[in-house]
Amino acid sequence: MLRPGTGTDARYVGAELDLLANHQITRHLLGYVAYGHFFTGPFINRSGPGRDSDFVYAALQYTCSERDGQTVATGAGFAGITRPN
Repeated sequence: MLRPGTGTDARYVGAELDLLANHQITRHLLGYVAYGHFFTGPFINRSGPGRDSDFVYAALQYTCSERDGQTVATGAGFAGITRPN
């Protein structure tokens, strides 16, 4: 969403609340799912149409190896769904 900052003097965009669950699937693979809710603030509400929104997302993170306690390589995949209220 893009909004010009000239339509209102409000600057507070909003706040987000997330609930996250993760699970160590294997030594190298971590998975997580989350639910988020974005509460719109005065800037969004005064600068045009806007509503709170809900979203669900999930990811897998793969860590290749560790050497002396240092992670050598990590990769992650992400997917999400957003629904305005």
